[in-house]
Amino acid sequence: MKTLLGFSASVFLFFSVGVGAAPLILKTSPVALSEENPAINTIGRLEYRGGLKLRSKNRKFGGLSGLAISKDGSVLRAVTDNGNWVRAKPMLNKKGSLVGLNDVSMAPLLNPSGIAIHPKKRRDAETLFRIKGGYVATFEGVDRLLKYQGNKSPFLKPGFPAAAPDHIHDAHFNKGMEAAIALNDGRWVVIAEGFPEDEKTYSGWVRQKQRWRPFDYERTELFQPTGAALLPSGNILVLERRFTFLGGFASRLAIIPHQSIRPGVTLRGQEIARLEPPLVDENFEGAAAFKNKKGDTIIFIVSDDNFFPLQSTLLLMFKLRQ
Repeated sequence: MKTLLGFSASVFLFFSVGVGAAPLILKTSPVALSEENPAINTIGRLEYRGGLKLRSKNRKFGGLSGLAISKDGSVLRAVTDNGNWVRAKPMLNKKGSLVGLNDVSMAPLLNPSGIAIHPKKRRDAETLFRIKGGYVATFEGVDRLLKYQGNKSPFLKPGFPAAAPDHIHDAHFNKGMEAAIALNDGRWVVIAEGFPEDEKTYSGWVRQKQRWRPFDYERTELFQPTGAALLPSGNILVLERRFTFLGGFASRLAIIPHQSIRPGVTLRGQEIARLEPPLVDENFEGAAAFKNKKGDTIIFIVSDDNFFPLQSTLLLMFKLRQ
């Protein structure tokens, strides 16, 4: 690995990776929680531990929508709107703040035949969550779940279908499974971004004993669920996004107690923080969490730039304050 440090805040990273995954060259630059007031480092119950803006000359990089992290926090994995996966190791300074990424690689997600997923309408991966022995990715366009086996190099292998919730194919285009996780007891939980059209709730499902059963997730203002993470406590962190033409993007993070998750209920997330102007704002869609060696709960969120020049891929890191 070679790292070239310049006089600017940016860092160019060059990486070598194993067979089957292509190295990804990224340019990273630090992101303040508030550009207007860089001294701000807390919002709600979150303490800011650094952030990065990620850029690459590789046109296939972008659209990061789902995020997962290894149990020890050493490896981040993401899936993209264009059917790729990205792997990276977070680099922390002595204070435990995010300052870079190491060992970055990217390659296409594979279908059950072991080839890159096609056509385009089938490649839109939206969530990624860790299960025992591997990972599960959800897709929009053609709504479905694919299971990838293995903890070290799961996406170098074919993805095999897993049963999706009933009626998910009735979801409006680009409004399907956006937030998904596996609980410690083995149940899977999915929340849709906009299904059905309802002013008060979003549709969710919990899979237990190989059967999906519905529940409702209460809507807060104009926020829509876009990502989820399993916290070390066993509770669910839900990432929500709001967009208006006048106000731009805003994000809300809320926690659902794992004891409350069961079929037929209306779940209400307890808000722990909001990201909205003048704080950093983007189209945040992926979340991941783990417990570090100090016992702290660390949360990452990532933004989807939609491959649009006026948007950015941001990776932010927080500590959950008790």
